Amino acid sequence: MYRALANLKRDGLLRSCEAVPAAGSTRQVYTVTEDGHAALAAWMATVDEEKSLLTAVLKRYDVILDGPAGDDADLE
Repeated sequence: MYRALANLKRDGLLRSCEAVPAAGSTRQVYTVTEDGHAALAAWMATVDEEKSLLTAVLKRYDVILDGPAGDDADLE
């Protein structure tokens, strides 16, 4: 987890600051940068596109398993 946070910080997608609690040790508090928000939005758009493609594949698979033989109308 800490390696991933360090890599995201190094890439400018996160920033951190130390937070001194009333008790216990100092903690790092991470916030997403503007570049981090943009990267996340781009990644989520890719995930959404992949989800759409996967949904289409699964629908075709369901037709093959459950559909009547010779009925290709649902494959389009």
